[in-house]
Amino acid sequence: MDAQDPKPKEQVMLKTNIISEFVYPVPPANENEILARERLNLELKKISVRLQKTVQGLIIDIMDMRHADVAAQAKRISESNFAKDDKVRK
Repeated sequence: MDAQDPKPKEQVMLKTNIISEFVYPVPPANENEILARERLNLELKKISVRLQKTVQGLIIDIMDMRHADVAAQAKRISESNFAKDDKVRK
C-alpha cells in the first residue's frame, strides 16, 4: 500500500459519504465533487419521493382490497340469509 493511499477504513468512509452525506460528511475536494454530490442528493430525494408514493399507493390498494373483501363477504352472508328466509317461507 502506498503512503498516499487511504487506509481501508477511510476508503469505506469515503464511499459511504458519496452515497449519503448523513454519515460523517467529508469536505469536498473540488467543484466536480460538489456538483456530483448535489446531483446524487437530488436523485436520492427523487427516488425517496417515488418510493414513498409507491408505498402509499400500495397501502391504499390493500385497504381497497380489504373493503372489497368485506363487501363481498357481506353480500354472500346477505344472500345466504335471504336464501334461508326464503326456504323458511316455503
